[in-house]
Amino acid sequence: MLFFSRKLDPVVKLKLKEKDMREIPVIILLKEPPSARFKNSISKKRGKLKYEYKYLKGLSASLSLDEVDRLSELPEVLTISYDRKATVCMDNVRSCIGIGFSTPYNLTGKGVNIAVVDTGVYPHADLFRSGRTILSFRDFVKNINEPYDDNGHGTHICGVIAGSGVQSSGKYKGIASGAKIIMLKALSGAGTGSFSDILAALEYVLENKDNLKIKILCLPFGAEPIVERGKDPLLSACTKIAESGIIIVAPSGNSGPGQGTILTPGISPSVITVGCLNCPDSNIRSWSIPDLSGSGSSKSGETKPDVIAPGVGIMSLSSDTSYIPNTGRMKSLENPYCKMTGSSVSSAVAAGCIALILEKMPSITLKDLKGMLKLSCKTLNELKISQGYGVINIQNLF
Repeated sequence: MLFFSRKLDPVVKLKLKEKDMREIPVIILLKEPPSARFKNSISKKRGKLKYEYKYLKGLSASLSLDEVDRLSELPEVLTISYDRKATVCMDNVRSCIGIGFSTPYNLTGKGVNIAVVDTGVYPHADLFRSGRTILSFRDFVKNINEPYDDNGHGTHICGVIAGSGVQSSGKYKGIASGAKIIMLKALSGAGTGSFSDILAALEYVLENKDNLKIKILCLPFGAEPIVERGKDPLLSACTKIAESGIIIVAPSGNSGPGQGTILTPGISPSVITVGCLNCPDSNIRSWSIPDLSGSGSSKSGETKPDVIAPGVGIMSLSSDTSYIPNTGRMKSLENPYCKMTGSSVSSAVAAGCIALILEKMPSITLKDLKGMLKLSCKTLNELKISQGYGVINIQNLF
């Protein structure tokens, strides 16, 4: 059993030792997509299958402790990890100065489709009027067909990336207003989401990347990393998606300022990781990195975060979080915009900037994109483990 325990992440090992749960929710990664025989063996032991991941080669299920033990001994099983929760990397603020974004180039992100895994999207005028920004919506939490957002985070993120600004006469226009968004709701109204739901959304990205022409994947959330990275199913999924040619953007997290506080999936080398910047005005001397922004480690050898971007007091779209589709008339929003802070916002800013780059250079690789960002960034008087290559600067790119 000692050998097979290497397949288990630390939380699963602890649950097996404590024996305080009759069954535990797990994610199982396999050498090949799950066979009918493998799935049937789980069902026969009264395991509850939740998702099957064909492209990610695995499944999620609730299993008895004995069944976890049994499966860990099978040669086709690579890892068994606990179905943990990820959380949005965002805080509401009122007193910070909002920042409007624009580009001096005739680039709008046109032709670039961005998948966003978040809390959903509210049918805001800036996203659904004057040329619909939301290309499609899929709900992995409640399985509702029409767009909604019972938290507000996802709508705010969409506005930063590609809002039209129609209700503000263009003042709060998104960075890449010509881009289209595929919203995949895998996080709940509480702003949290299980890894199993998130992986189902990522499976959807891989399955539909060609017909939906997905170029960028924005993952504006984070979770505490598993100590042994090889057992993190989210990192495995990001590696597969990056290998398919999709650019992944994620926040550094809001657990700073200490070393080694970057959250998963931001720790992945397959991801462009974005830290948070406070820039209250155009004077670079006033710019700083807030304490919340996750920092890398000088011991890891990796540059994380890769870049930093504005994320304090950013004005974007508000939501009616009580709205449920097909249950009555939509209420008029008293305030169409609100300010939020966090590295989630920063990742949305970066995703919008990358959409502009992809409009200009649609075939650019992740390696070349990171090289471009490195050369164009503005460096602050901050540690590299906090700012990476510096402030993303679209004006220096072309």
